Amino acid sequence: MQLVENTNWPSMTRLILSASWQTAFHVHYNRLPVLLHCSHGWDRTSQVAALSQLLLDPHYRMREGFSTLVEKDFLSFGHPFHTRCGHGEGKNEQGGDEGQLSPIFIQFLDCIFQLVNQF
Repeated sequence: MQLVENTNWPSMTRLILSASWQTAFHVHYNRLPVLLHCSHGWDRTSQVAALSQLLLDPHYRMREGFSTLVEKDFLSFGHPFHTRCGHGEGKNEQGGDEGQLSPIFIQFLDCIFQLVNQF
């Protein structure tokens, strides 16, 4: 378990779920608009926006709605799946940026797994 903690994965999962809950709370209960933006606009922004919508709208909890959500909040935002997951460009190429590897979409799926198991 210590090896998992050393990756900060559980801490990041908690932060993402917390930000998603706060976003959904302000939209639903306070009827406030929310602006989400991370440094690039396609990592944490996509995760928090999509998770908030899952919390707010039951349509996105169905197969077709979930597909729409992923297309809308990850693909349309230009999420770089190929570099984040280490598939395709940048991998093992000279001058490729290995610092771009980050399992953002896998982390998003893990957050959904945590929500499903808790609620």
